[in-house]
Amino acid sequence: MKMTNKFIYSVIFLLVLLVSCEDAFETTLEIDPPEVPNALVLNSFISQSDSTVFLSVGKVQNLVELDASLGGVDDANVWIQKSSTGEVIEAQNLDSGFPMNYSFDLEEGWISSNSEYEIFVEHPDYPSVSAMQIMPEEPSVVSIEYNEDGGIDQDGDDASEIILQIEDRPGKQYFEILLFEYYEQGEFFSLGSRIDLTSTDPSTIEGYNYHTLLVDDETFEGESKSLTVKFRRYFSDHTRYYLLIRGTTEDYFKYSKTLRLEDESEDNPFQTPVQVFSNVEGGFGIFSLFSEKSFIFDK
Repeated sequence: MKMTNKFIYSVIFLLVLLVSCEDAFETTLEIDPPEVPNALVLNSFISQSDSTVFLSVGKVQNLVELDASLGGVDDANVWIQKSSTGEVIEAQNLDSGFPMNYSFDLEEGWISSNSEYEIFVEHPDYPSVSAMQIMPEEPSVVSIEYNEDGGIDQDGDDASEIILQIEDRPGKQYFEILLFEYYEQGEFFSLGSRIDLTSTDPSTIEGYNYHTLLVDDETFEGESKSLTVKFRRYFSDHTRYYLLIRGTTEDYFKYSKTLRLEDESEDNPFQTPVQVFSNVEGGFGIFSLFSEKSFIFDK
């Protein structure tokens, strides 16, 4: 009987304790959202082969009220200047809406290797922003070799492989490697889905969109480099591939790397927040230039 009473008293004590703590369990901390800076966000990516360039100009939004459809700034003055000649091309506002709400029409040859370009955005309600980049040289790819049976990838899956032979130039260089399915229809062609690439080479890291590989030439600067990339072997016998190799700027490398790290840290409350790299003076975002070399081959 004594044990029974003891048990009952213990249960009653726990119930009282839980009721008394109810308010603590249900308490919601009210945290004011951080103050939103009155600033513009610019994102522009230009390839040496582009004739029309689409870009986005928006404003910083409160995370609590974030709405992509309301983030655009459509009445700004946007232009790009080639530093060596002083030539200016003004952007046109598009009716297609945010995020791609401006475009440049570029003459053939206006974007050239080793030339410096600066982009500007002005609006009466926001501080002016600008960014500068130098167009990288086209990657010097001597050869590519495709092997359908490339062993296994990092996840232990059957993989195909591509071996790139790169003649790296003196001086710091960065690259990006992308692979697509390729479809040809008469005079026209289209690119299908991006194919995930992996590599165990220490000069590579995965890019922000989980499909591409970024390459830093720190370990082979000015030398010949054999680089092997792998992808899962599950495509049909009639698949054609489109391999794109970009010469990128250091700013783009940092942007892609930090954006990937930021995405990976979102679901980890114990990881230090990652600041995504920005090269836009007076605001936020990224302005980057690419030189490109492409290869088409069959499975």
